[in-house]
Amino acid sequence: MPPTTAPHPFGFELRHDPATGLPLCPTYDVWAALSPEVRAEVTEHIRQAVGAWQEAQPPEGTPHERAIRKTIERIERHFRVRRKGTFLASNLLVEYPGEPGFAPDLIAVHDVPIDAERESWNVNAEGRGLDFILEVLFRGRPRKDLKDNVVFYARLGVPEYLVFDGRRRQVVGWRLNESRRIYEPILPQYGAIPSQVLGLEFAVENGKLKVFQDGLELTSADEEIARLVERLNDREVALAAEAERAAAEAERATAEAERAADALASARSMLEMILSSRGLTLDAAQQARVRACTDAEVLTRWAARALAAQTPSDLTDLTD
Repeated sequence: MPPTTAPHPFGFELRHDPATGLPLCPTYDVWAALSPEVRAEVTEHIRQAVGAWQEAQPPEGTPHERAIRKTIERIERHFRVRRKGTFLASNLLVEYPGEPGFAPDLIAVHDVPIDAERESWNVNAEGRGLDFILEVLFRGRPRKDLKDNVVFYARLGVPEYLVFDGRRRQVVGWRLNESRRIYEPILPQYGAIPSQVLGLEFAVENGKLKVFQDGLELTSADEEIARLVERLNDREVALAAEAERAAAEAERATAEAERAADALASARSMLEMILSSRGLTLDAAQQARVRACTDAEVLTRWAARALAAQTPSDLTDLTD
C-alpha cells in the first residue's frame, strides 16, 4: 500500500506511512526548497508524531532505561578517553529522506564531535546517515525490533544493527551487505557479538548487557569510582585486620615478658630464701653475678646447688 498524502500548512503535501500513520520525512529536493523556519516546523511536527507513537507503545520499565543509560555511558567514556569523535545519542529523532521518522534506543555516528548538540539527526541536513544502531527489548514489540527493523534499517543503509533482548538474555546483530543492501547475521565470537563499526564486543552476563574491547569490559566513570572505593574499602579492612593481628601479637609478647619477669623474680627469691634459711652467705662477686643474672633457669640451678651445700665452702662454685 503506497504512502498516503495529506494537505499541510507547510506549503507541500506531507506524506504518511500507511503502516504506522507516521509522517514521512521530506525528500532531499523538497527539503532543499524549504526555508529554515519551515524546516524547523516540519521537524517539530515529525518529532511530536514519533513521540506520540512511542508513548502509545507498552512501557518497557526501568531495566530498559538502565540498560540504555549504562551502555551509552560506557561507550562514551571509551571514545572520550581515546579522543575519537563518535556522536552517541538515545531516543533522538532520526529523519531519512522519504522515510518515517524514528528514535532508536542508541545511535552512533563516527567523525562527529562526541559533545555535539542535536535536536534531531536529519540526513538531509547532515549529509550522512547513521553508522550504528542498538535497540533494547524487554517488554516492547519483538516483531518491530527483531524483524521489521532488520528490513527497515538495512533499507536505510545503516552498516550495523544490534538488539539486546533482555527477555532471552542475548544479543543478536546484523551487518549490512552493501552490494545486496540486506542484513546478514553477525556470528558470535567467544560468546559476544563483535561490532566492526565500533570496534567493540557486546555480550550478556548475569542478565545484563556488557560492552568489551578485546575482552576487557568497559566501565562508566561512576562504575570505575565504585570499584576504586571498593578496593579502598578492602584495603582498609586488610589494614585493620593487620593492625588487629599486630596488637594481638604485642599483647602476647607483653604477657610473655611479664611471665618471664615473674619467673625470674621467683627464681631469685627462691635462691635468696634458701641461702638465708641455711645461713649461707655469698661473696661480693657471687652477689654481683646473682644480681646481674636474667635467666630464671640459671637462678633455679644455683638455688639447687645452695640447697645441696653443706658448708660455706661448698658455695665456691655456686655461680660458675
